[in-house]
Amino acid sequence: MIIDSSMLPQLIREWELRVRRTKDMEQENGDDESMFKNGDRVLKLLMEVIQACNNLDEQNEPSRSISLSIRILIETLAKAVWRISKDYTMEQWRIWKLGPTPILTDRMANAGWCRFQITRLWYQYLPSTMYYLSSLPQRSAFGAVTHENCTADHCTSTGVDPITYEPRHRQTCFSPAANYNTCSMVDVDTASIANVILQDSFPLIEIQAQPGGSIELKVHKYSIGLPFVALSHVWSGGMGNVNKNSMRLCQLRYLHSLLRRIHKNGDDDLDRRYGSRKINDGIDDLRVRLRIARKEVPLLLWIDTLCVPVGSEHKAAYTMTLRRMAQIYVSAQCVLVLDPELQHINHRAMRKEQVFAHILCSAWMSRSWCFQEASLARVYLVQFKDGYFVVDQQYFDFQKGSEKPIESDRAAPHSHSATMDTLISQTSLMREVGRWFWEMPVVTKIRNRDPRQLMNKLEDWKNFVLAWNGLRNRSTTKAEDLYGILAVVVDLSAGDVLKLHPQDRLKAIYRSQTTLPLPLLYQVGPKISDGNGHNTWAPSVIKGDRLDLHSGYCTVSLEGLLIDPRRWANLSPPQAIFVTCAPSFGRPLDIKVPEIHTRRVIEFVVGQTCSISQNTEHTLCCIYDDSLRRHVPGIGTFSPGVCLLIKSQVDHVFHASYLCPTRVFSFETYKSHISSSVGQEAELKLVGQCLDWQKHPILINNESAID
Repeated sequence: MIIDSSMLPQLIREWELRVRRTKDMEQENGDDESMFKNGDRVLKLLMEVIQACNNLDEQNEPSRSISLSIRILIETLAKAVWRISKDYTMEQWRIWKLGPTPILTDRMANAGWCRFQITRLWYQYLPSTMYYLSSLPQRSAFGAVTHENCTADHCTSTGVDPITYEPRHRQTCFSPAANYNTCSMVDVDTASIANVILQDSFPLIEIQAQPGGSIELKVHKYSIGLPFVALSHVWSGGMGNVNKNSMRLCQLRYLHSLLRRIHKNGDDDLDRRYGSRKINDGIDDLRVRLRIARKEVPLLLWIDTLCVPVGSEHKAAYTMTLRRMAQIYVSAQCVLVLDPELQHINHRAMRKEQVFAHILCSAWMSRSWCFQEASLARVYLVQFKDGYFVVDQQYFDFQKGSEKPIESDRAAPHSHSATMDTLISQTSLMREVGRWFWEMPVVTKIRNRDPRQLMNKLEDWKNFVLAWNGLRNRSTTKAEDLYGILAVVVDLSAGDVLKLHPQDRLKAIYRSQTTLPLPLLYQVGPKISDGNGHNTWAPSVIKGDRLDLHSGYCTVSLEGLLIDPRRWANLSPPQAIFVTCAPSFGRPLDIKVPEIHTRRVIEFVVGQTCSISQNTEHTLCCIYDDSLRRHVPGIGTFSPGVCLLIKSQVDHVFHASYLCPTRVFSFETYKSHISSSVGQEAELKLVGQCLDWQKHPILINNESAID
């Protein structure tokens, strides 16, 4: 029997039209509730099917292929419900955890993909996007790096070991026409670099080509308006140096040729692409500055290898450079991205979604420092083998996109590929593979000139969410660098944060925010422990689940964290249940809530922070968000949440203490899947009461205050 989904897009469109007509009729009759009932039934069914797919993944072929097809079908139907009801956001669909699927993970690993990269992508993208990415040309064909020793938790190829790292030659050095032995190291005067920095500026490098092919490096002092190009590169490409401010001659020749192309032809390239029309402040300014640079100034460059002074005697200048990193990348006329794999790929004949997919899968996208540099750049150029690619918002004109099915670059070896291709349109694919651009945080210093701000219009807590999500699965050689990077991206001073004790750095970033995302309280993992019981809610590492942009925020004050959905605009409050009991945190609670005709099982994720007397009666409040439901193999489908201890009520505000994160299951799910697998029933049969957010906000205070 063959099941064909080619008619499904048409059926979904017809369903959407019927629902819209029904919606108009019900609104006329004053009935706004019943129009989503069919959608809710579909969602409940899809959640049940997801659980069945996990069983198929544990079997051999063709079960795994069938599971993948079903997951993409689920994704398609879920998106249809989203378009029809607008009751959820695509961000919330993404947290359904439809993957990873073993068939795509194995396929990508066998094609030379980094297993750390595969894991990182699965955290962020749905099966349809991963299916498309798996059909890209084999990563091993690019000949840049190999990932044979990489694991799901760590990439050994893009990381840098300061003890063994050495600057690398370009491939041209090994060609028969090249003289490998003549490719020497070219130094820049480190004392001159440090002197410029200590004069409250930053250095720029002029690469001067000399007769006979040699290179000289000249140090310039930056002044306001001076055009230069800042580099964002992956050190595994060979351009770094941990011991000296020095680079290989072949690498400098390559950089010189790239700069000449940008300075001499950059404005012509932009004219050919856009004509004379106005694009945005960043690109229009770049075009003007390139024309000025062609006539009046030398080729100037900022690259960390040459411009960040090396040596213990220059520690003060090094620290000042860290503090000035945001200024450097904001001041650059453009940022040039150099990735070792992308520089082996020809991009000019590709469709736009292919180009963005290759950038998405690059090593550059997995490194934390590169994330900061991209967040600060107004315009950045990504270098491919056949030229650079200008990243800007013109590639995100979704309204004019076509909904026709994708055309695969090569025939997929699976019998189910034709079915899935009919469900993946070019427009939806472009939205997904280009999402990384719009999800870059926008630093305040450049907000008014950054094209991403036209779409994002970010509040501070949302910018924090984008920064956290961007860094949580990226890697860096030094773990402590993450705090400095996060500080810069949320518009703080990296130098001021990094001079603090390591245990105080993330706490200082939390304290600097006026608002923080509510899902931060749902995070499972290590918490800040300062010895006095304070800040027990606060994650101590930038890891964990993806934070949601649509699930509300807490207001930060000296008293604690205030959860008050009355202040939220266009955001739905989470669910909250009050219950009085004597809990034993080793076993779940079975709670019936008569007001909403539901029954929930609350499982406590207890760590070292949960310290109240057990088996003593307390009033607890469990806050959870059904829109963030996720499925984790071995655990099941649950809604993440947090358990609070209610201590008092002052006026209309409940004062509470943080206890621990929770997993909230429907009673049916827990009874049929969870209790049988873990061998325990819920401990207490209780009756709960819903919290009225309009009357009773919650202040998580005292030991939860940030101090």
